[in-house]
Amino acid sequence: MGKERSAMTIGREAVRKMHVFSRFIAVMLLMSLAGCIEMHTTVEVHKDGSGTIEQKVLYTGMLRSMMDGAMQSGKKESLLPDRKRLDSMASDFGPEVRLKRVSMINKGNELGYQVMFTYPDVEKIRIGNSLQENNFTGTGSTGAVPDSVAKKKQEVWFTFGMKRGPQPELTVLKQTELMHSPSSSTDSKKMNEKERRESMAMAKPFLKDMKMVVDLVVDGQVTSSDASHRTGNRFTLFSVEFDKLLEQPDIFSKKYEGLSDIELLKKIGPDSGLTLETKKRVAIGFN
Repeated sequence: MGKERSAMTIGREAVRKMHVFSRFIAVMLLMSLAGCIEMHTTVEVHKDGSGTIEQKVLYTGMLRSMMDGAMQSGKKESLLPDRKRLDSMASDFGPEVRLKRVSMINKGNELGYQVMFTYPDVEKIRIGNSLQENNFTGTGSTGAVPDSVAKKKQEVWFTFGMKRGPQPELTVLKQTELMHSPSSSTDSKKMNEKERRESMAMAKPFLKDMKMVVDLVVDGQVTSSDASHRTGNRFTLFSVEFDKLLEQPDIFSKKYEGLSDIELLKKIGPDSGLTLETKKRVAIGFN
């Protein structure tokens, strides 16, 4: 490479310059430099408080090209996380979460894997806004994320309470807001308009088609709910489409820091690609 710097190196430098409005966005930006993903997490809750956590990871963008190459060379194991990583994923969700199965997805335009976990008590699990980077890719992946980021534990967003019985009620508790406190003095330097445009241009190719969704499903008919986003017995706790989010002109500025989730969504508008459960406590009755 000589004196030329790789696109990934330039991308990492761009991310370090950004005044991103959320720790979630910052971590996911850095993770994306190793490749892009779609991650769909679905938590299903049964009437007795037990349930499953399904995590579907699809490779997109540059990472998809890498994995296609691994498939063609017969290295299918590159697509799947090893047992150590699966155990780490389980422990991120809770101390009693156990692996049930893992399988490859290679159908139509989809390439990736699906993991199913089980848990005995929903009150002992937690669903966060991000996971460790090395949980996403298989044994053949070479992550380009700094160790300090790759090993960073998730910030807990949602925990749960459960009233069992003939008319069970699930309580969803949001532990933190998306926004975080203003940046420290060490990274308080403001980006000028040219730097912001350059950072946006560098980030977009790495984040193409990247999505993250966290849904909650109750096993039964919903009798009552005050959730913000519901379709039948499925509730969206969090969803982000990075392609849309990066169209926000001030996404790499400090404009949104310190806002509540409700204030943030009002500022960026309904077509921003960001969906959040804004309530601190949600009650869901079902039978």
